[in-house]
Amino acid sequence: MTFLELVQRLHLEAGMSGTTPTTVITPVGETARAVKWVLSAYDIIQSDRRDWLFLVDDFSFPTVNAQQAYDPSGAGIITDTDLGSWIIDSVKLYSVVTDENLLGYVSWNEFNAYYKLASFRTTTGRPSVFSIDPSKQMVFWPIPDGVYTVSGQYRKRPDTMALDADTPIFPVEFHMAVVWRALMIYAGYEEAQTVYAHAASEYNKLMAAMRRDQLPAFFWGTTLQ
Repeated sequence: MTFLELVQRLHLEAGMSGTTPTTVITPVGETARAVKWVLSAYDIIQSDRRDWLFLVDDFSFPTVNAQQAYDPSGAGIITDTDLGSWIIDSVKLYSVVTDENLLGYVSWNEFNAYYKLASFRTTTGRPSVFSIDPSKQMVFWPIPDGVYTVSGQYRKRPDTMALDADTPIFPVEFHMAVVWRALMIYAGYEEAQTVYAHAASEYNKLMAAMRRDQLPAFFWGTTLQ
């Protein structure tokens, strides 16, 4: 469902007055409230879990000889604003695919204390550890002595919608969750308890399904001997 279709469906489910919205651009009156409630619902859903799979993406980039730090755009992420956080246990490095290995992560305080000290400051070689500095740059040690490929995953910042044709970032079968959550906001505004209860029931069912589909799989460990 597009942003406009979500607003139109909320307008229908809520029985709002006036004609069906035809655009989300510069809305007024009831349509403006519907647009605001849909966007609020979309934010609430994305913030429900930090580990949503639909907010995870891959990155890959080549290091540059003698360059130690890489900002998000230098790491192959289109815009810095797209980066929520690096997934630190996913970062790998190789010079050729057959020698790929996971890189060790150290906190920024530890990195400063141990790897930005004395001769370690200028040590070059194949990186073995990395850290994330306060500006979210990925920083390597030793300083790369050539071209290596770094890859991994990161969590994106919550998405937003602005244009009529924009769509939610998660799978289409869960788009109605936005409508039901927006209807809950509407019902709270109107103090419509029956509407709220119906919307909450539908919302909870869809969110349960989305959590099953869009959260990392849980595996039981082996039994203790």
